[in-house]
Amino acid sequence: MSQEKSLFMLPWYPRDFMSSTRGWPLVARGAYRELLDAQWDMGTLPIDQEELRALAGATEAEWAIAWPRIESKFPLNCQGRKNARLESHRDKAVQLYEKRALGARTANALRDAERSGVRTHQSQSQSQSQEPSQNKTSKSTEARAKRSQPARKRCPEDFFITQGMRSWAAVKAVGVDIDQETESFKDYEFRNGHTDWVATWRTWMRKAKPKPMNTAVSRLTWRPTEDDDNVPI
Repeated sequence: MSQEKSLFMLPWYPRDFMSSTRGWPLVARGAYRELLDAQWDMGTLPIDQEELRALAGATEAEWAIAWPRIESKFPLNCQGRKNARLESHRDKAVQLYEKRALGARTANALRDAERSGVRTHQSQSQSQSQEPSQNKTSKSTEARAKRSQPARKRCPEDFFITQGMRSWAAVKAVGVDIDQETESFKDYEFRNGHTDWVATWRTWMRKAKPKPMNTAVSRLTWRPTEDDDNVPI
């Protein structure tokens, strides 16, 4: 068995096969198809004719008729015999397989992130409903603390993404590279000062563009305008 990618489905083009074997005896056409299928499964065919005949399932008399016609279809290389056109079809099939597999993995990751974010949100909602007075006091204290902080035009150096922020982004900013966008967010100098940097970060992430697949992405996908600085969170 060679190192070629093993695939279940063989692309088949009946018109091409018929035109390339027109006028052949039925036994030659049958042996040709059997060896194509064997190469798709094995990767490289053996050099020995007896092994090839066994793979084709032909008798000695049938092989004597078939082999002179199909020998040129499977030229020798350093490993054995191989039909070059079949391998070009394998390369295309592998590329398609990998592209679909990548799309499936990406979709599953986004779905899992969204489910995780929803579960986190539900857990937070239940906790808030169980302790309404404590949460109200905590929010009031947090709001007073934020109002007492001086307004700044640049994000604090010690700003970091919490797990709760990541869960929020998984639902509200699907597809956005939040680590890369956060670096741009921390480097950006706003025209107007801000005090609630988590809320400002959420606004930034809502407006950031999702990262395209397999393409180069600039470091900053969205830049606030003068009006954006004053939009309520």
